[in-house]
Amino acid sequence: MKQPLLPKAFAATLLLTAILFNACVYQPKGLKETFVLATDVEQITVDGKKILANSDSNYHFSAAALRTMEEAHSGSYSVMLTPKHPYALSVILSDVFQDSYIEARVWKKGSEASIVAAINEVGFYKRHYKNQNENPNEWEELILNFYVPPINPYNELKLFLWNFGQDTVYLDDFSISIKKSIERPEYKETAFHIELDTSDYLKLMKTRKRAFSAGVLQSKDSDWIKGFIIDSLHIMKAKMRLKGDWLDHLHGDKWSFRIKLKKANTWKHMKVFSFQNPLARLGVNEWLWHEFLFSHSVLATRYGFSPMTLNGRNLGIYAWEEHFAKQLIESQDKREGPILRFVENALWDTRVLNAEGKMNLKKTAVFESAPIMPFGASKIAESPVLSNQYIIAQNLMLQYKERKKPASDIFNLKALSVFYASTDVFLAKHSLIWHNQRFYYNPVLCKLEPIAYDGYSDIGLEMARNKSIYGLYDQAGTETPSFAMMRALFEDTALLRLYYNDLKIMSQEHYIDSVFAAYHDKTQYYDSLIQMEFPESHFFANEIKENAKRIRKDLPRLESQYHKLLEGQSTATFELYQQKDFDSILPFSFAKNLVNVYKQKIAGDSCMLLIESYFPEEFYLIGTGLTAKRLNQAISPAIQLSASKNGLPVRDSVWIINDAASYLLYAPKDGYEYFGKEINPWPAPNLKNSPFQDLQQNYPFPDTNIFAEIDGRKIFVKEGFTQINKPVFVPKGYEVIFTKGTHLDFIQQAMFISESPVFMHGTQEQEIFISSSDSSSNGFLVMQADKKSKLQHAQFKDLNTLNYNGWTLTGAVSFYESDVVIEQCGFIQNHCEDALNIIRSNFVVKNSYFSKIFADAFDSDFSKGLVESTRFSDIGNDAIDFSGSNILINNTRINRAMDKGISGGEGSTLSIKNTLITNSNIGLASKDLSELSVDSTTVDSCVYGIVLLQKKPEYGPAKMVLNNCIIEHTETEMLIEKGSEVFRNKKHIKGELKNVASYFYE
Repeated sequence: MKQPLLPKAFAATLLLTAILFNACVYQPKGLKETFVLATDVEQITVDGKKILANSDSNYHFSAAALRTMEEAHSGSYSVMLTPKHPYALSVILSDVFQDSYIEARVWKKGSEASIVAAINEVGFYKRHYKNQNENPNEWEELILNFYVPPINPYNELKLFLWNFGQDTVYLDDFSISIKKSIERPEYKETAFHIELDTSDYLKLMKTRKRAFSAGVLQSKDSDWIKGFIIDSLHIMKAKMRLKGDWLDHLHGDKWSFRIKLKKANTWKHMKVFSFQNPLARLGVNEWLWHEFLFSHSVLATRYGFSPMTLNGRNLGIYAWEEHFAKQLIESQDKREGPILRFVENALWDTRVLNAEGKMNLKKTAVFESAPIMPFGASKIAESPVLSNQYIIAQNLMLQYKERKKPASDIFNLKALSVFYASTDVFLAKHSLIWHNQRFYYNPVLCKLEPIAYDGYSDIGLEMARNKSIYGLYDQAGTETPSFAMMRALFEDTALLRLYYNDLKIMSQEHYIDSVFAAYHDKTQYYDSLIQMEFPESHFFANEIKENAKRIRKDLPRLESQYHKLLEGQSTATFELYQQKDFDSILPFSFAKNLVNVYKQKIAGDSCMLLIESYFPEEFYLIGTGLTAKRLNQAISPAIQLSASKNGLPVRDSVWIINDAASYLLYAPKDGYEYFGKEINPWPAPNLKNSPFQDLQQNYPFPDTNIFAEIDGRKIFVKEGFTQINKPVFVPKGYEVIFTKGTHLDFIQQAMFISESPVFMHGTQEQEIFISSSDSSSNGFLVMQADKKSKLQHAQFKDLNTLNYNGWTLTGAVSFYESDVVIEQCGFIQNHCEDALNIIRSNFVVKNSYFSKIFADAFDSDFSKGLVESTRFSDIGNDAIDFSGSNILINNTRINRAMDKGISGGEGSTLSIKNTLITNSNIGLASKDLSELSVDSTTVDSCVYGIVLLQKKPEYGPAKMVLNNCIIEHTETEMLIEKGSEVFRNKKHIKGELKNVASYFYE
């Protein structure tokens, strides 16, 4: 028995919703009944000029003279098309209603032919391009499915058959079916429900019609509407709008949506996400590609499938996809940082004008003018930390765009290599188009990382098949600036080496089979759901395997390219496409997409705006306003900005009053109208070095002030006492060895940064000391080392953290993606947020101690490890704070932690045994889907014994299991939020309190 799309439990809710809306479900006007027209080519009109329809004498098909008895799929006749007579079976259908679904079928024998449909009055054209049968001597059926766009209420539709090849083709049994609606399957899976009132639904309809009139969907801030989202558990308030660029996102009644949940609501741990037709990304293939990248620690949007209803109407199966917000980053074990893109508004406006015949797409500087912008700009502008990070990130993006730095200076190469190799193997190259690229700024590495997104479309799939290895450039040619931007990445031998190795592994048949096997069950399940509604959808298993063969065949050429680069040879000569006659005939309203405005400098109540124009006509800057439509402050006299030529920018600057500056207003030289361009709250991106690049350039390796000897790949630090007053940087490929008794004193903001593992061989008698006598040190950092570091008998004292030109961390001693063993070590009197910070690493901290700590003693994010026989005393904040981690804590002592003794958050799993926590604010804390299993542990003389809460809405309640534990001498033994639970010696205790986070975080 089929399950209802809406759970019974929500029947009353929907009734209440209807009352609140005071409106019924909106339905479009009635359509014509299902109409079928067909011919088997057997009967003709009396005059012998037309072919009769089988079922409707009012319609005739053209080209009776092309009938033949040489071949027939049924009966005795077919039509024969030759290059001389390529068209037949033309028919014109009048009064076809908008949003009708049409399916045309014909049987074909021969090599190349198409079904063609056109509505001349609205410029509508559809064609069946692909031949499904490679054997031209057998009959095959061609199928063209499309719908009539919602522009005119009624349309005149023309259909015909076309032989577009050079050989003879036979066609028979032509049928046309027109339906006013599609009956979609009902799914037993829980549906995602959207409920709107009539006025908001009508607003969506108006936006959709605007998109069809323009040829693309260009969203505006005013397009957002309010509604309710209902899943199996909750009713949630939301904002939403239509999404997508091309109109395939708006076909029929199956529209794509961008959804923002309000307040503390989340769905699948997301606050912002999209729903779209699964065929927009070619079905299950997009999902598998994302899952593969997750398993390789490459960022991707979370992706899945769910049935959907809109106001109770079944819309069938949808693909849902996460949007670009901090939840995307944190859910994949990375620290929050800006997400950036190239803004493509000019591209889509150009395509609209190009479709209207008003301009040439290739004659507009759409890529050159595309500004770099972050997602969540308002939040970033409000945060000094995120703003500083964004400024570094946008400069890295500009270096990439203008090909000014090698890939290894800009990107996390490990992630970039896997990303590009996966797009090759999985045929996901649509994601490489410049306006589909998304990047995360990793604030720990001070580099960009790709975010996988939008890997598939019909266009992208053909591009993927045409070139097996994207980074293979062994032929000369002419390239556009956007293509040259990506080509330049593979001039870096460090990236090319990783890319070659990743491709070599990923393209092996047994490797691909193992990937398919790992995801087999879910792939088949999701594919079957999609095929219930879209039988033509399929998983690309065979295509991927055939593509892998081509990659294996072409790998020797890539290897040759790598060796030529090592030898200093160019792998190909190419000319950059230079457009000498950029189109100067543009509507002035288009200038807003070819003009960028930046808040360059601020001095008191004034600020200097930098204006950058790619518009091919001169215009005037007339003032600023709080909105785009009202002038608040005039620029007198108005500033004339010259016309851009050959796609090169024209720049000028002006000082204005800061408070009146949200938009820059400008006007044409001979007109009275004016327009507004929003002012970017950050300075314009420039080619200035990033802090990481600056350290590499200004403090080159090796530094003889600290290193005594380099023996092959081993670096020996000077013995005895050495004072360091400048940054020390160690690149990849070495081992840094500290011998017993070494003492390094980092002063004047000096720092130690190593991309290689470190080995400290101190002894109990001769410890190693890393200190800062003036307390100014910018920390000790090991990042992305390829071997496990080991620290024995070392003390880290009076250190601060990395804070260099906007590159900031939190730990006095930090390990990032670098496994480490720390034994018999001390961390004393740090002057920053964390004494020890370990991120995305495996670790052991054993027989060590933390004392007189400024804030958190040991903070670890997204790691696995062991803390054993370690002491914590006089801690300014948390003694142990783990996020997204899996940790065993054993035989540990914590005394006088001003906040929490042990805290697990963001989905952590902590096992705590034989541990004593005394004289602290909170003994044990579990929050945000974390689970603490505590055995034989004592919490004594703390304000709160245990605390369980939910701090972040995208997570959930917490859990704690206590066995043989003692909680005594506390002011509050347990503080448990509703939804969280404690199991104490098998006794189940449910939380009853609301908003426990407000007790501690507000």
